Amino acid sequence: MHKKLKPLSSPRAKTLGNKMTISTLADEQLPDIFIFNAPSGTLQPRIHGRYKHLPKTLLKKDCFYCTHNGFYVYPLNDNEYGIGRRLGGESVVAKIKGNDILIGDILVWSQQDQDYIKYDDVDIWVDGDPEHDAGEIDYAPQALQVKSKFDNIKGGYCIIAKTCCERPVYYNEERAMYILFVGPLPAAGTTESEAELSGNWIISPTDNITTGHTYLVESKKTAATFPTECVWTDGVVVEEVSV
Repeated sequence: MHKKLKPLSSPRAKTLGNKMTISTLADEQLPDIFIFNAPSGTLQPRIHGRYKHLPKTLLKKDCFYCTHNGFYVYPLNDNEYGIGRRLGGESVVAKIKGNDILIGDILVWSQQDQDYIKYDDVDIWVDGDPEHDAGEIDYAPQALQVKSKFDNIKGGYCIIAKTCCERPVYYNEERAMYILFVGPLPAAGTTESEAELSGNWIISPTDNITTGHTYLVESKKTAATFPTECVWTDGVVVEEVSV
């Protein structure tokens, strides 16, 4: 049962019956890395974005996750990292050759060549590196401001290292509220339309939605990747702000 709570004076109650999954990664904030690759018709897909440094390790090495594109960076063995959809999976779209993630050669899967190809226009750096500008990379908003007549949901929300239905999750520690997406996932090997994959962004006191969830406010039906890109009900406005 997916039930809407009453957010301080709201008289309405609604239900959602969508089926979804949530992937819990970590709550601790650690330094991020950036990966940039210039647009190219032979690179499928683009791997650029901000990758959050996860406390979880594999083979005693660092792992990262990008809340914008849904890719992980993780060690495949002692001398190679992979970039793939599943943490620890063998299927990867790119490889980093070497035991140092920042200086190893980057090989990206090419549809045209049907092989991993080294490209000079792919770069990796640590957040805060003065020689690089993260402004050239599109990535998920890192902080949000919720404007609302309801006191128990308004305020600042920060991105956390979790995803729900392949979209980022945000958290307000003071109010113990989450912003997350509730909607269907594409079946393996299919290309459902945007309408078929639409759902709702919600503000909820829980991120445990595998067996049911409650929510206070929601967006109108949408397939938007981020909560700043949709229209919210009850006069709620969600905006990106600087960290």
